Amino acid sequence: ISKLKECDFVIGSRYMKGGSCNYSGYRLFVSKLANLAANFFLKIPLDETTTSFRAFNTNSLIKLNISSIRSQGYSFFLESLFYIHKAKLTMTQIPIHFIDRRFGKSKIPTFELFNGMFNLSKLILIKWFSKNDSKSQNNNIKGKCFNCASEFLFELYKSNNQDRKAKNSVEA
Repeated sequence: ISKLKECDFVIGSRYMKGGSCNYSGYRLFVSKLANLAANFFLKIPLDETTTSFRAFNTNSLIKLNISSIRSQGYSFFLESLFYIHKAKLTMTQIPIHFIDRRFGKSKIPTFELFNGMFNLSKLILIKWFSKNDSKSQNNNIKGKCFNCASEFLFELYKSNNQDRKAKNSVEA
């Protein structure tokens, strides 16, 4: 939490110096491979991209139109990190010890592995072919919410129509 005073985003990393992970085998292989591929292709300057142990500085979230991220499940973690990096938010990592479960089975269905590969491929194409993606731009709406007077508004659906009604905005 203290790191959020100096950064927009903090992630826990089991793969950075000081971090550790006590599982092995197939699960460790898939995790390391996913992180290597994401780092190699997306050039995100972190040792870990797949963990959900993360924190955001809420004042910085307004710079990221997070509601426009379409990935669900575990793929959301990589896609959100991609757009955090693309929006040039400041990021840091802290070492964590990731403990394998003692009981039960993995919550990740096999399909999610293929979904993750598809999502990574989609992000690679966006990185290579898109110079200016709306998800990393500031889509703030000037004005206040008509329900609560909050100034934290953003568009759900980007439109060329300048007369977009307040119903298409949400409170952040």
